[in-house]
Amino acid sequence: MNYPPPKGKKPGASFSYTTSPSQALLYRINGDYNPLYADPAIGIKMGFPGAILHGLCTWNIAAHAVLKTFGASENPPEVAPSTICVAGDAG
Repeated sequence: MNYPPPKGKKPGASFSYTTSPSQALLYRINGDYNPLYADPAIGIKMGFPGAILHGLCTWNIAAHAVLKTFGASENPPEVAPSTICVAGDAG
């Protein structure tokens, strides 16, 4: 679902990012070999202008934008974990 922006309210910030032509292929490393992410012909058959980015890639770009715009992404504080977290541990 897509909602229009609130009337009379401008965005607090905006962020532009140019992806590389091979960026969608990098996310195949996570084991998702759906050809929609690699083959422009498949994307066109499915109604897109070509191959599309994997959702994980889109999420990472959005997270990067939020940190770069509102956080200390350029010069993060030096933080070292005090313990190792293991799957299943209570935190």
